[in-house]
Amino acid sequence: MDGAFQNCNKLTDVTFSPDCRITKLGNYTFSNCNNLKNIVLPDSLTEIGSSAFNSCNSLTYIAIPKNVKYIGNQVFSYCSNLPYIYLPYGLEKIGFRAFEDCRRLKYIFIPDSVSDINFGLFSNTLYVNIFCQAQSKPDGWDDNWNSNRPNLTWGCSDYGITEDGFVWIEKDGDVRILDNIGSSSNLIIPAKVNGKYFTSIADKAFYDRNDVNSLEFDADSKIHTIGEQAFSYCENLTTVTLPNSLVIIKNSAFNRCRFSQIIIPLSVTEIQEYAFSNNSSLKYIYCEASQKPDNWASNWYSGYNATVRWGYTGN
Repeated sequence: MDGAFQNCNKLTDVTFSPDCRITKLGNYTFSNCNNLKNIVLPDSLTEIGSSAFNSCNSLTYIAIPKNVKYIGNQVFSYCSNLPYIYLPYGLEKIGFRAFEDCRRLKYIFIPDSVSDINFGLFSNTLYVNIFCQAQSKPDGWDDNWNSNRPNLTWGCSDYGITEDGFVWIEKDGDVRILDNIGSSSNLIIPAKVNGKYFTSIADKAFYDRNDVNSLEFDADSKIHTIGEQAFSYCENLTTVTLPNSLVIIKNSAFNRCRFSQIIIPLSVTEIQEYAFSNNSSLKYIYCEASQKPDNWASNWYSGYNATVRWGYTGN
């Protein structure tokens, strides 16, 4: 039914019964439900009508069921606090301005099953990173489908979310962690997903995440790269344990964090500028290398007078 819960400002959480058999969510069903934060849709759903969640500006997460084939016009327009949307394999069509004015939308993944996208998909959605399985724009996508957004990556072979909330993509053999939408403030980076090892953490993956308190990696980790500003401005990050697989730490990766000490494994052969900078709490940097490697920038840490100990062996 169109507009069934429109303007219901008392709704905060909605979960459809597993036994629900509806196939279409009508137009404007939850539009202008300003306090709706979480919703679990039924697996039976195959179509989400136009403006179904328009202006649900408290919505922070939604999982679109795997059987959905069509998402209507302006379906998530003005969902200003929605940071991430997972589009299922098998989705075929997305209407115009479906994600218009989603100001906090950070990532979206478009499977290669989508053969039809209308114009202005991300109008006024300024900072979204778009990952597509298709190698190039399909013929059925409007020429102005993304308003020429620069943060567009074609040819992502796989993507998903782990059980503990890590968002990831795979491209050219690099299985890259992009974010975490779980509730834990103590991050433990898993070694692999679907039998494939994670190999890197993306640029700005956890940028400005003040809810992150500690970081460690699975003992079997194969992570070799931590991207630019990956943990920059994580001002409550007080404990970091790096994996022995790590090779590259990019620019400002841990800028403005608050840990007091860190051990840099011997495996790290490249550290870029300001990787550890502007951390007033950082007192000790223990490096397993006997001296500064050639590919460590001269200003790899800066801002405060931390003590650097070379040839660290754990004693």
